This record gives sequence, structure tokens and C-alpha cells, in this order.
Amino acid sequence: MKQTLLVALILYTYHATAQQAYQLLETDQKHEIGVFFAPVFSVWDTKLSDGQQQYGDPELGYGLNLSFNTIINRYFSIQTGLMYHSMQYKLYIERNKECVVHLDNIHIPVLFTLNTDKTRILNYVLFAGPQVGFNAASSVQFPVPIEANNNNRNASESTVFCVNKLDVGVAYGAGADIALLSSKMIRLDIGYIGTFGFADRCGGVEMQGQTNLVDDNTTISTFGGYIGFNVAF
Repeated sequence: MKQTLLVALILYTYHATAQQAYQLLETDQKHEIGVFFAPVFSVWDTKLSDGQQQYGDPELGYGLNLSFNTIINRYFSIQTGLMYHSMQYKLYIERNKECVVHLDNIHIPVLFTLNTDKTRILNYVLFAGPQVGFNAASSVQFPVPIEANNNNRNASESTVFCVNKLDVGVAYGAGADIALLSSKMIRLDIGYIGTFGFADRCGGVEMQGQTNLVDDNTTISTFGGYIGFNVAF
């Protein structure tokens, strides 16, 4: 009889503790705000005026993300925020000429997140969703002959770079967050994030009035890691 009462007491205590943690998540911690750093590689799919398709080598850039997460329950949440990406791409616009295009983009994603269990110390996540972005700044380094040495790289032709401001695509990824406090209000987040753009981004690269880049289909994809912190409130 005593053993039965002891087992019942243990089960009741475990259930009450789990229920309390669940209620804490459901009532007091419905939102999270986070800051993340993301080293990312960008890949450009570009079609030149001669019909040649170019797939550039991945170029390393970086991203800074500010996120706002709404917790629906311990298994599901919705995240939005601002994602700033700085990226560059080397484009061969003629047989012996190249230019380096630099873009600064700001994206606003809506990510649907699946959690293994937000009440646990270690929580694994999968997320995906649409995003809309716009170009904040763009520039292009003047094209120069590839065989030219560094002393002659300033003697280049004038170049105009046009970029379409709007970008539409998807973001996706996976990772884990680790509670740093017993209250689980501060978490370390680490994982993988990728984006794929559907919109044509490039409006042309002009040299001496000649447009060398076709603006029919230039899309940008990124992939890389992220690390940062989330604070629940």
C-alpha cells in the first residue's frame, strides 16, 4: 500500500511539474526576440546577352538577422523579422573582362517552425516559409581585362549597373536551440539557413552604352549557417 502511494505521489509530482512548465510556456512565454549572425554563400544564376548561362562560384558574404517569434504551443511557432544580407558575385561579361557586383538586401520572411519540444533544454527546429525583400544598396567594380596586372586595373571602362529592387522567394533551414537558464528564457540558437529567390534581380550591366547582361533571368540563392540568441518574454 505504501509503495503504491509512493508511486502515485511520484507520478503526480512529475505530471504537475510538466504541466506547470507547459502552462509557463503557454502563458508567460508566448514570444521570443532574437539576434543572429549568419555567414552565407551566394550563388547567382545569370544569362548573358550571347545566351550563355552562368552559374558563379559561391561567394562568401554575411547576414545579420533580427527575429520575432510567436509561440503557438510547445511544438509550433511562427517567426518573422528582418534579414540583412551583404553579398557579391564575380561576373565574366566578355571573354577577357570581368566585373564584381555587390548587393545589400533586406528580407522580411514569414517562417513556420516545427519544434521537438520548446519546454526542453535542447530543442530541434525545422523552418520554412516565404519572404519578400528589397535592395538597399548596389555597386559594381569596373570591368578590366583578366590578364591585366594590378597596376592597370584602374584604367577601365565606365560601367553602369542596374538592379531590380524587389525580390520574392523562400527561406528554409534547420537547427537547434539550447536553454542557457533554468527558466529557459534565454536560448542559444545555431543551425543552417538557405534562401532561394524567384524574382529576376539584375536589370543590366552597361559598358559604353552596350548592354552586356540580359535581364530575363537572374536569380540569387544563398546558403550558410547562423548563430545567435533568443530571449523569451
